[in-house]
Amino acid sequence: MKKGRSNFNFQINCNPEEMNKLIQSYLINDNYKQETKNGETYYKFSDSIKGYRGFNYTINQNTLNIQAWLIGVYGDMPVEENILNLALNMQIKSYKNSLESLFTQINNLNQNSSGNIIDNTQNINENMTNNNQNNNDNLTNENQNLNNNKTCQNCGQSISQDNSFCPQCGTPTNNNQNINTNKTCQNCGQSISQDNSFCPQCGTPTNNNIQSQQNFSNNINNQYIDQFRADSNKSKEKMCMIGFWLSIFGLFLSLVGYMMGIILYVFDIYAGINGLNTQKRSFAIATIITTVISIIIILMILLGVNIY
Repeated sequence: MKKGRSNFNFQINCNPEEMNKLIQSYLINDNYKQETKNGETYYKFSDSIKGYRGFNYTINQNTLNIQAWLIGVYGDMPVEENILNLALNMQIKSYKNSLESLFTQINNLNQNSSGNIIDNTQNINENMTNNNQNNNDNLTNENQNLNNNKTCQNCGQSISQDNSFCPQCGTPTNNNQNINTNKTCQNCGQSISQDNSFCPQCGTPTNNNIQSQQNFSNNINNQYIDQFRADSNKSKEKMCMIGFWLSIFGLFLSLVGYMMGIILYVFDIYAGINGLNTQKRSFAIATIITTVISIIIILMILLGVNIY
């Protein structure tokens, strides 16, 4: 556990790979990028208003650990820390809201998986009965499959299509080219296929995870992305409406010769830009236009131009 970070632990009831897909969906939706610093690979989010966020996670059997922190000039900062700084408190609250969306999806996935476990248990007896009925059929099929076997080029032994070496003399077969191409997980030691970007045992990212993150949206379960996008849009719409009313207030102040504050003007434009791709698009456009007009009026007043 590293100093200056918030740690969150979850017991998981689902397939670790499915949980990994969920978390990667969250990272992709929020535009996290993978970085390596001081020997640690983690995910970083960068935004001029929301700040710089750090995120990392490990999946070890049935336990999920998430580390979250704000990246500051003077070091890491936990997200639950309450600081008497308005701008920093806004960044912390924004990050906490984002994490709450992730935690909700984690709990939903766990609950759904628990229900599937119960359903699967109820079907065990039926499956056992069906398996017994199929055993006799399988014996017949095995005899038929013998004709599909390949033959060792050295000794003539009949070999299964899945074998890479002849069980009689050890001669390599045609599909031997994939042998010894696996890599090892740095966290749990599990043997991993070269094509895997995450360990199937513990979920630790492998070396080719950077490429995987870029192409992950092509293979991921879209329901996760859609849910995170919906939550993100709600947050953007809320911010857009705050920016809209602040921009109206700022326009009124500028007309009577008062400047609202450069930080709030920047926030208004930022909120408007973020709201352009949401259902509050018209308010977003109005926010940007109103803020720009306010800034122009203030500049004219400062330059001594008579606007009345």
